[in-house]
Amino acid sequence: MRIVLDTNAFYAYFGEKNLNILTPNQKIDRDKFNDLISSPNNEIVISTVTIYEFLVKFRDDIQIIRNGLLFIKNNIGKIYIDPIMPFEVDDFRKLLAMSDSNLSSTINNYLEKKIDIEASYSSYFLGLLVAQCTDMFLKTDTNFQTSQVLMTYLQCVPNNIMATKEVFVLALRDGYNLHDEEKVVKDRFNEIIYEFLSSWLSFLELVKIHPSSELTDIELHNLFEKIKSENHILKKIHRIQREKNNLSEWITRYIHSSLEPSDFVKALRCALKKRGVNEIQIKYMDWILAKMVNKGAKFSKNDILDMLIAFVLKDSDIVLISFDEDMQDFIENIKHVSLNYINQVYSR
Repeated sequence: MRIVLDTNAFYAYFGEKNLNILTPNQKIDRDKFNDLISSPNNEIVISTVTIYEFLVKFRDDIQIIRNGLLFIKNNIGKIYIDPIMPFEVDDFRKLLAMSDSNLSSTINNYLEKKIDIEASYSSYFLGLLVAQCTDMFLKTDTNFQTSQVLMTYLQCVPNNIMATKEVFVLALRDGYNLHDEEKVVKDRFNEIIYEFLSSWLSFLELVKIHPSSELTDIELHNLFEKIKSENHILKKIHRIQREKNNLSEWITRYIHSSLEPSDFVKALRCALKKRGVNEIQIKYMDWILAKMVNKGAKFSKNDILDMLIAFVLKDSDIVLISFDEDMQDFIENIKHVSLNYINQVYSR
């Protein structure tokens, strides 16, 4: 059986002391975990997502990096090559042979690749959120020309995704430079939602009012700005942004529990699949969105990493060992066999 260790499970296998982690995971039964790892019937695997995460997290301690790469080379049976984050076995030999300065430089290149990937998936998730808001917008106005707006929306999706991706890239880069990427992304995400939703809902209002307008560019711009500042829905967004700097409450009220796939969501899912996003990863995004709507959960940078590592769950012969509670909840939600093995290694 192939057992994929997620990042925290790999850290437990490598040993928290080797990583200078002072508080090891107390929930794990070490004997049961070691039995699972050492069973001759099991092949221990880690994803390239975990390798990227390890290299970036400990990039300031070259000795930990060297020890970790050597440990992977000697103790991990196989590497699960995620097509989004390629990393070949030969890369270990190259990295271990590098000088400290070259190793640091190479890891910085991996960091930039990681930032680009995390920014892409953040924008994909935001796209799903906006699609849900658009669906609710249409449901509140039965006279709206759905087919026309859908066509316009689909034409706008690539540019919208690219625009938000660049904003996420800057936010992530700042966060990693400050070694506080989780907080920075969480704060910036609210700002991005605010700007995106206010502009997009203004655009929908504009299309509804002038579906085939012959206004000049200047007239359209002035009308757009007026709608953006005066529309009653947008006033709520502006007020929540000023008062709380948090849009989770508004999103929960606006989307309600309407998470049935609409034409917008289906179309965006097709677009994401063409960009290389796997069905299981889209399911994870849907699951996170459902948590935001139904439980008021907030978007986290770790959600992005979980979206990526969830890729391995598409294979029926894979067991994913994760000590992350959100990932465990998702595994339970999709009724994956991995949960049985995770429960076996926890202290009772």
